[in-house]
Amino acid sequence: ALNVEELGSVYEGLLKFNAVFSLEAGAPAFDLQPGADDTQSHYTDDDLVQPLIKHSLDYLIAEKLKERDPEHALLSLRVADISCGSGHILLAAARRIATQLAIVRTGEEQPSPSAFRAAIRDVIRECIYGVDLNPLAVELCKVALWLEAHNPGEPLNFLDHHIKCGNAIVGFARREEVERGVPDEAFVTMPGDDKETAALIRKRNKTERKDHASGQIPLAPAIQKQLDDILRGWRELSVLPERTPEDIATKKHRYHQFTQSQDAWLLNQIAAIPIAQFYLPKTPANLPKLITDAEFRRFWNGEHSPQGQATAEAWALGERRHFFHWFLEFPEIIQRGGFDCILGNPPYLGGTYLSGIYGYPFCHYVKWEYAPAGISDLVVYFVRRIYGLLRPGGYTALITTNSIRDGDNRKDGLEYVLLHGGVINFAVRVIKWPGRANLVVSLVAI
Repeated sequence: ALNVEELGSVYEGLLKFNAVFSLEAGAPAFDLQPGADDTQSHYTDDDLVQPLIKHSLDYLIAEKLKERDPEHALLSLRVADISCGSGHILLAAARRIATQLAIVRTGEEQPSPSAFRAAIRDVIRECIYGVDLNPLAVELCKVALWLEAHNPGEPLNFLDHHIKCGNAIVGFARREEVERGVPDEAFVTMPGDDKETAALIRKRNKTERKDHASGQIPLAPAIQKQLDDILRGWRELSVLPERTPEDIATKKHRYHQFTQSQDAWLLNQIAAIPIAQFYLPKTPANLPKLITDAEFRRFWNGEHSPQGQATAEAWALGERRHFFHWFLEFPEIIQRGGFDCILGNPPYLGGTYLSGIYGYPFCHYVKWEYAPAGISDLVVYFVRRIYGLLRPGGYTALITTNSIRDGDNRKDGLEYVLLHGGVINFAVRVIKWPGRANLVVSLVAI
């Protein structure tokens, strides 16, 4: 039988292939074709995972155990991995919380296997969140959690609303970030752009932004109502039972209704607009597809409904690039201030390789989104995003490239976090990767 942890090795092996779907004689067909693995993603050995949990999640568990209702307190924890891969780190976190939950429920130092299984099922349902850019990783993560949480006679947990596919560092974390409007940086001239077109649209955008010197956009009451409706719908979905196959089917149906509702679609479409401008080529043919600040503001403040070629193109680009807007995908998490704990082994890729792998639009976007950062290692942007997703008093613990402590990577990542209130409570550098990859890494907890 395949051990749950072995799914990680399967995942790392599958990264070398591209999944291809096609139609053959009218029937759908699936194939894995060889491809280069440029993700710099690796299965995380448990020897590296346990120190992360010890210096972050364990502190939170100890605090929860002191509360009047420790069972409810433990299940109130919200733990994420925003580059979750096959889910090994999330699984380790779920086991740690579930062990304490089972002890609290039974009063026994060594709870029975059935008590532990019941506890981990509840923990995975309530506490665990994951995001990954690779759709295959997302599905493997769900399988790993399902195998761990399965109880005889009970259906598999519904996980689609907690384990999602998206680009964790490309998108808006909070609604207030959308209110910055369309930045001038979106219209810089990039390779392949027409210089005159880029200059024309950039000048127009600068003029429009000067007319709104504060750079902020008043949120229309209609938009606020839609956000409130999404949050209410999410809360209603979260409390639906999962005791029978019919319960799971009902929850899945409600989830799809919720994610495909007019409110969700409209807000995702509007939120995609500022980021899409980085990715759209600035050419004469694309002029009708480009949206500058004033037009975007009219969408956000409710004057106009997003319709037409330009908004459709922005939405489609967001779908292709997997823009991930946290305040829409996990509204209840953002409403409560963020996650309690974020663990992870984010991908590493030196700044000199970013444009070749992810493209110039990505590079210009992250320089704007994570300013004053320049072009740093990919892990720096994950560190910044993770810190921004933590609630006050939260913890993060990560495996990072060893260069996180040097030069621009340190300045753009850890130093920025420290200047904004973060405190490093654990760090180990120069650890040889225990697997096949030729890597030297560091562990850091904040």
